[in-house]
Amino acid sequence: MISNIVVVDVNHGGLILINAFKKITKSNLFICDIYNKLTKEDIKELKKENINIVNKETISDINNCIVIGPVHTPPFIHIDYTHHQAVNYILKKYKKIYNFDFKIVEVTGVKGKTTVVNIISEILSDYNVLVLTSNGLIYKSKEKTIKLIENISITPASIITAFNKVIDMNLLSSIDICVFEVSLGVSSFCDIGVLTNIVEDYPISYNTSSASIAKQNIFNCRKSLCEKETYETYYKNFPYSNLFTIKDHPLKHEISCNNIKYDYYNTNFILEYNNLVTITDSHISGNLNITCFGLSDYYIKNICASICCCLMLEINPNIIQKQLKNINPIPGRSSYYKKNNTLIFEEINPGLNISSIKESIKNIKRYAKNPTIILGGEYGITCEEINEISLINYLNKIKDEINLIFTDELGYNLYKSIEDKKYYKKLDTAINDSIKNKDINIILIIYRSNYYNLAKR
Repeated sequence: MISNIVVVDVNHGGLILINAFKKITKSNLFICDIYNKLTKEDIKELKKENINIVNKETISDINNCIVIGPVHTPPFIHIDYTHHQAVNYILKKYKKIYNFDFKIVEVTGVKGKTTVVNIISEILSDYNVLVLTSNGLIYKSKEKTIKLIENISITPASIITAFNKVIDMNLLSSIDICVFEVSLGVSSFCDIGVLTNIVEDYPISYNTSSASIAKQNIFNCRKSLCEKETYETYYKNFPYSNLFTIKDHPLKHEISCNNIKYDYYNTNFILEYNNLVTITDSHISGNLNITCFGLSDYYIKNICASICCCLMLEINPNIIQKQLKNINPIPGRSSYYKKNNTLIFEEINPGLNISSIKESIKNIKRYAKNPTIILGGEYGITCEEINEISLINYLNKIKDEINLIFTDELGYNLYKSIEDKKYYKKLDTAINDSIKNKDINIILIIYRSNYYNLAKR
């Protein structure tokens, strides 16, 4: 038996995990706060619970121990298990204690996680669904929607927070399905693991690992669903359940979208699926004529992934088709609104990267020949900052094809390197001034921030 357990990194869920271990193990517990995030109150509470605080230099002095850290733990700290694996272990213990029997879906990926979770939960509106995204923890039933937690991260430890919350509120027995957004991989304690994409394979853990390596645990889930292009690029040797794409007709165990006809309000396409594997190991094939909101290739891929996940859950195809007609975009995520006579598209996302910016600009050209693009945002809102040099090089190549306006911190740095473009300190000012220009009838906002940061709205 392991005598000692060390959990690394308070900033990414360490306290949640250490408190969960307190409930399920008799081992001595240690926490390592590598980013100095513990408050005086935290330290007082840890001492009260007999949880020891250890620094990174002395972890190796602890005998007969296992060390648990995030997948991006600095390489100078050896870890035996990741936070994702710890969550898997804790949930197995919870299942024995609480005897829950609902389906669990975990969604990870570089882009599209929040949108896919949102679409899946909307399709499942006839069920009692626990939904965890970067927008909060929500319990949805036919009768009501309850926001259980307003601000929550998507670190794997937040899954434990979600379980603890519904246990405290006596909601556990009423849940039919859980749909969780998770960063940098999944716990694999789920019926279906969804990998939306790896549009950029960024480095983690001081360049000793990468996003694609972190997310490969998707294939440890009972059933897996992965974007076809991502699978073929990074995971060819991994066994999978199903793949999704918006290219070509589907091969065996694939789903695809064809004959896509884009429109502001309703996009139409034919969805085909070939020998999909479901959670009960049934094999299904068919096609659906889908009409729903969908402005871009990215968004249609998110819809495709969501539909496939629900088919794997054995939801009736006719119900899926019906529910999709009523789904609206998440505000700020490939959404739009009209102000005066100007149509404003929004891509407001803390995780915007070069690939998603390129895709957004490519997409807006579908609706406007010389679009106005307001580009900017904040620093320090995610662990991965944007590659400014690559972005500047790209924008310089296309600057004559678009009406480019910069805003906020990120925008200011870009503005200094790109000639003959406007800069506004505040996003609202940039929008309002653009609307006054009668020659501008379509605006695309590409803004790196959390949408619900009201100070920026």
